[in-house]
Amino acid sequence: MLIVPRIFHSISTHAQANARWSYTKPPLAQTPRDLRFIYKPDPGWPWITFDHDQIELRLVAAECKDPTMLEGLRKGWDLHLMACCVMFKIPMPPTLADPVHAPENLDWRTIHRWTMCNHEADLCGKDDIRRHFSKTFGHRQSYGGTAQRAGDIPGAKALGLTSKDLTQMSRDRAALFPRLYEWQNETVIIGAKRGETRTWDGRRRRYLSRGYTYLKGEMLDHPMQAGVQGIENMIFLQIVEDFGDDSLFKLGMHDSQTWAFADRVIDRARVRVREIAQPTLTIAGTPMYFPASFKERTA
Repeated sequence: MLIVPRIFHSISTHAQANARWSYTKPPLAQTPRDLRFIYKPDPGWPWITFDHDQIELRLVAAECKDPTMLEGLRKGWDLHLMACCVMFKIPMPPTLADPVHAPENLDWRTIHRWTMCNHEADLCGKDDIRRHFSKTFGHRQSYGGTAQRAGDIPGAKALGLTSKDLTQMSRDRAALFPRLYEWQNETVIIGAKRGETRTWDGRRRRYLSRGYTYLKGEMLDHPMQAGVQGIENMIFLQIVEDFGDDSLFKLGMHDSQTWAFADRVIDRARVRVREIAQPTLTIAGTPMYFPASFKERTA
């Protein structure tokens, strides 16, 4: 009889200060991309995975109401690539909607030596080292990080970025999204005054005085990280309510969830999960759509 090795990892829902779930023993979320194929569905229980697209950017855009961010999200622009172009002094491509795949951007990608896609190797132009650095740099600043400490971001040394370069990049990104940085300052000032911050859905975090630098980072981190987890929790509970014992939660990884569904409900799951996982929510008075990409695997 064939014995199939099984993994039962631990999921902690209250281990992190800002509400993100932790996956340990083993940390499946840290599995390298080229090894994820080793985890397979059981026969009769195909998997559906959905991965949210720029969920943190969408949440912070609704919170801060930066006009460039909101316009870009409405039109399907790649905001990370926009920031990358500004930070690395690269001209904007002809189209900002799916710019790393759009045919009209082929000359732009060639001139600027952009990483081309090879989906058979699961490599996408979104993995270009400059875009990846800009995305991480932006997230770091969204959580109170400074340009002076951005030199440890993966890619900074390979790109030859100096402290002076990083400082200028911070200024250029702030000029692209000015309302974002105003909102960050307001959030810290109000949070310090009240001794607490809240997420879009009301989750509260209280603070003890441990110095401005600590408070700034935590006060900016909480509304975004806990806010994103609030959306993921809402989706999780709706799937459980709709499918009950015909669904099994398998794994969360960053902004994605993987579920197994019994064969008898898989056709309905293909439709319904797309509806549940892509909600339009009102965040700080601003309607915001949260799209996702979907993959399916069978045994």
